[in-house]
Amino acid sequence: KIYSQWNASEWIGNCSSSNPCAMQYRNITCVSYDPNAICTADENLKPIDRRPCNTSCGHWLVSHWSDN
Repeated sequence: KIYSQWNASEWIGNCSSSNPCAMQYRNITCVSYDPNAICTADENLKPIDRRPCNTSCGHWLVSHWSDN
């Protein structure tokens, strides 16, 4: 029997083409169906709380120093 589960709010955050590295966020809360129990939803099933808006965001590449 399931007594607790994760509840995710709507995604918030502006995804615009002017900022390809922007992120969206949402609140994740544990909801218990037994008011006298501690919320025990499985952490492995917890939804993500942030996501990138666009996959074209650049990233740093670190390498060894060169003599050039």
